[in-house]
Amino acid sequence: FVSRLRNSWLAKSEKVERKEEEREKETPVAIKVLHPGTVQAMERDMLLMRYAAYWMDWLHPDFHWVALKECFSEFSIVMRKQLDMELEAYNLRRFQQIMGDYENIKFPTPLFPYVTKRVLVETFEPGSHISRYMDNPGGQLQKNLARIGTDALLDMLFYPQLCPWRPPSWQYPGPGHTPASPGPPGLWYRHQSHAL
Repeated sequence: FVSRLRNSWLAKSEKVERKEEEREKETPVAIKVLHPGTVQAMERDMLLMRYAAYWMDWLHPDFHWVALKECFSEFSIVMRKQLDMELEAYNLRRFQQIMGDYENIKFPTPLFPYVTKRVLVETFEPGSHISRYMDNPGGQLQKNLARIGTDALLDMLFYPQLCPWRPPSWQYPGPGHTPASPGPPGLWYRHQSHAL
């Protein structure tokens, strides 16, 4: 009887330990949901804007050089892409690849088994509100944040479009330095790591 009781107690304690280990492995997530009616409201707004663009072209033919219809067409494509959660998940992955060298910049990781066109489940990345850093303008922290942000923005804007080949950091450590061996032509820019 005592051995059965001990075995039962050991089995229960192992289950409790396993549950605690599983709980430690749990990942906090953020869930973005495209609310019902959002697509219809956007399409209605796009229709009104398209009519306004056609009306302006008809009313003022001298403004044909502004190309309102073409501008609106491009704008509507961008707006429709904003409502696609699968595309947002893909872009988050892409940002993680581009910004992988930065220690101070984190992007949430999309959890692809749970991503659909209308729902995006991603890891929750803790952070602070930007107003916390804006309270003391001109401080060293703000200067460092501005430097990091500028470098990150340049990386996001220029590397994917103009320079698909990225020189290794040992070959091109920073602006003003000439690479040891010539690489493919393109814009060469390499961010520097800045401490906060």
